[in-house]
Amino acid sequence: ATLLVQRGRLRIGDIAVAGSKVCRVRSMENEAGQSLKEVPPSMAVQVAGFDKPPEAGDQFEVLPTVQEAREVAERRAKEAFKPALLGFSGLGPMDENSQVVRLALILKTDAQGSIAAVKHMFGSVKDSKYINLRWLMEAPGPITDSDVELASTCPKDQRVMIVGFNTQVMPSAERKAKQCSVEIRAFAVIYELFETVVAALENDLKPEEKMIERGEAKVLAVFGGRYGNVAGVKVTLGRLARGNRVKVYRKDKVVAEAPIITLRRGKEDVLDVDEDNECGFSLDGWDSWEVGDTVRCFEVSEVRPQIVNKK
Repeated sequence: ATLLVQRGRLRIGDIAVAGSKVCRVRSMENEAGQSLKEVPPSMAVQVAGFDKPPEAGDQFEVLPTVQEAREVAERRAKEAFKPALLGFSGLGPMDENSQVVRLALILKTDAQGSIAAVKHMFGSVKDSKYINLRWLMEAPGPITDSDVELASTCPKDQRVMIVGFNTQVMPSAERKAKQCSVEIRAFAVIYELFETVVAALENDLKPEEKMIERGEAKVLAVFGGRYGNVAGVKVTLGRLARGNRVKVYRKDKVVAEAPIITLRRGKEDVLDVDEDNECGFSLDGWDSWEVGDTVRCFEVSEVRPQIVNKK
């Protein structure tokens, strides 16, 4: 393991504990591979002697005896494997018309260090207007029956998911999850974990309308027609198309918004009319036209919201 000495000195024979791993320092080498007997502050050194490799980012300290080091390591191990149980309450009230997925995640990993890595991946989700994310529980270890039991207590207006990273799903937990309709997803690659969960959440969101402006026209005259008053216009920009949505502006204020249901040039029904041409059209459910109104035509499509920006 590579250690960075921050204070004091590290010597051959010292008893150190890093996270929950104990080390009696047997040898030390610098970056050049030279053996060292003593290491001063601010130096990184390769150390041999750990019973098991420590996690990246673990703090280490030197203790007087092996017994004290083991006691510290055992206490830290118990704290690490004690689940961080956070509860459902942090998700707040839910408006049934809100375009927000309330997600509670139960995270089980192979090691304590993996928890921080997975949560870091979800940092961008916390900034999304579509997701209210809560880490319900996070702990190293396999996915067990108790995880499924916890997930099954999730309120109906929230989505709960058990996510495993580099860890085992116990067979009894799989059976219980099917019985309780609890979702379990296990991954070996952290990016697949993130992308799969995000894709599943995006499928829960309702499509949103995207409006692209296609044309503009000026009302020159108003006529009576089969479906109410018809606007006689000149297309000043782009094109007008039957079925597109129109916004009618009067003195810079929107007075109507509706789709075009009829569109004619002269006596001919047409699908669209290009710039610099005149035409007549009517809207669905509105006909209070006035000469001088400005018309803007929009093509409307439905798009699936994206929880995170995909560059």
